[in-house]
Amino acid sequence: MTSTTDDLLVRQPMTAEMRAEIDRARGLWKEGIDYRLPPDDQARKIDEALHAVWNVDQPAMASVRSFELGGNAEGTAAACDAVLYQPFDAVAGIIFYIHGGGWALCSLQTHERFMRYLAQTSRLAVVGIHYRLAPQHPYPAALTDVIAAYRDLVANRETHGLPAGAMVVAGDSAGANLALGLMLHESAAGMAMPAGGLLFYGAFGLDFQTQSHRLYGTDDYLLSTFQMGQFWYWYVPDAKDREDPLAVPLHANDVQLRDLPPLFLVAAELDPLADDSRRLKTKLAAANRNDQFHIERGVVHGFLQMTAFLDAARKVTALAADAANDFLTRTLRT
Repeated sequence: MTSTTDDLLVRQPMTAEMRAEIDRARGLWKEGIDYRLPPDDQARKIDEALHAVWNVDQPAMASVRSFELGGNAEGTAAACDAVLYQPFDAVAGIIFYIHGGGWALCSLQTHERFMRYLAQTSRLAVVGIHYRLAPQHPYPAALTDVIAAYRDLVANRETHGLPAGAMVVAGDSAGANLALGLMLHESAAGMAMPAGGLLFYGAFGLDFQTQSHRLYGTDDYLLSTFQMGQFWYWYVPDAKDREDPLAVPLHANDVQLRDLPPLFLVAAELDPLADDSRRLKTKLAAANRNDQFHIERGVVHGFLQMTAFLDAARKVTALAADAANDFLTRTLRT
């Protein structure tokens, strides 16, 4: 019998704590989302209920405050709901956080524990934002909102009562896509750049035939290839936009990548998007950059949401916190 390429692919095992956490969460979930249908308000309520199993035992903060960032007079960017998490014993600096959710789901509430834990671990203030969601607001709405919010934060920090210090941009999944799109856009526009970027298991490309998709693109690993196909279709329905590196960052060329601030890339081994991060790291290296890349073995997409339950999530958050503080220290030296 002749072997095919797929026959030679071997799935890596899930860690015992990762398997236990998936089983625990699935035992608590009462209702799922039908990804064949565009998300509406009801689907988003279900999504928040799904994430609620991880938003427990919230880390205490010195202060938490809600406010708004961004928007513009032309109406091309909407004001973003924002929240400031100020940790105890904070040092100077801010992490500007963009949540994931396939550009169509999730919120400040779904990512609350992770943002709090990142603030606590890094001792940096975290400002999280919520942008307009697809498919009701397709590309470039979310990116436009994120850019306007970032510029507002840079220009009006004192007005918003935000702490001093340089800024690091961060995001997970679709949020990592938006974080990278933001940095590419601001670099090309000659605008103020962050000290660095934290990109957690990002959606950077449109290739659904990568090895990681073929190995881990089933519902067994929480995020499926089918779901990602739907998310991309809802976010970037116009084919011509799929060549734009601001929407699909793996299309960025060497010049665009070379001008980015230093990056810390995180991939989950058992994630259909793992090869997106690997390919981005390869492209960055080809542009003569030396960015940090960490792949966490035996875990699935979204594992950083699970800091209350996974040692792996707490460990990688500590690595990201160290990277953020290193980026800020480098800024002080220049």
